[in-house]
Amino acid sequence: ETYAARAREFAREMRKNSDIPIKLGMVGSINGSGLNDDWPNDESGDRLHNLDPILDIMGEEVDFFIYHGYPQFTGSDFAIMASNQWFSDKLRKKIFPTIAEGVARNRISHPVEVANSEFFSATYDSDHRQGVLEALYGADSMVTALNLDIKMAVGFCFSFAEHNANAQDLFFLNDDPAQPSALFSVHKLAAESLGDTVVRACGEGIPGRPMEGLDGGMLDALSFAATLCADGSAALLLVNRLEEPVRGVEIDAGFPPSRAVMKTLEGLRYANRQMPLTERALP
Repeated sequence: ETYAARAREFAREMRKNSDIPIKLGMVGSINGSGLNDDWPNDESGDRLHNLDPILDIMGEEVDFFIYHGYPQFTGSDFAIMASNQWFSDKLRKKIFPTIAEGVARNRISHPVEVANSEFFSATYDSDHRQGVLEALYGADSMVTALNLDIKMAVGFCFSFAEHNANAQDLFFLNDDPAQPSALFSVHKLAAESLGDTVVRACGEGIPGRPMEGLDGGMLDALSFAATLCADGSAALLLVNRLEEPVRGVEIDAGFPPSRAVMKTLEGLRYANRQMPLTERALP
């Protein structure tokens, strides 16, 4: 409540003194790895989980809520890759309805959106940092953002003193432009290929892996999102969450392609630092 009251005061002053319209976000979760099934109405006291008083106090002054999409699950690389599926389930079933109810209750005249401002974490350094695991998690976060129509920040690392090396090397190994990291390759591929309009895609035969804590107790081996581009072409972003091939899957991207090209970023292990790009035409 104190946070919301102060934010409301600052929001009004910021808008009054801005020459251009601005949108302001409120933190709904400080750290994704601390979330639980009670978010957003958890009363643990150490995190800003309760969205209701923020909506009630901020009213028209809140434009979107921010959650920090650090991995919810830890303990193994495989578990980390389950986090975006967990976020998707909670956003659909709990966060979006909570916000919609608050918007209606307070008669807020504009949509209150959701943004993921951070993902992965400098906590996972050594072989994880700048490795394929981080790149896959970033790509999976993009899929989540596209399919749920939420905002997402570009991957970055805090520049605290102890993490300076990570911050400098986030996109290029040893700060060398000739050595793009796996994460840089993912961002480059997405920036050059994805379109602006999301279309519905569905898949059949997608295998799962048991994962306690997920709805249904299974992690889908693949995540994907389809987009339409300005030139009339379409692009499908497909992420294999596992360190193993996935075969026998059929995906309907929502459009009938006359021809298709597959651009593949591949790393043999989660810990690999680079993902070479291959490109081939599909029949």
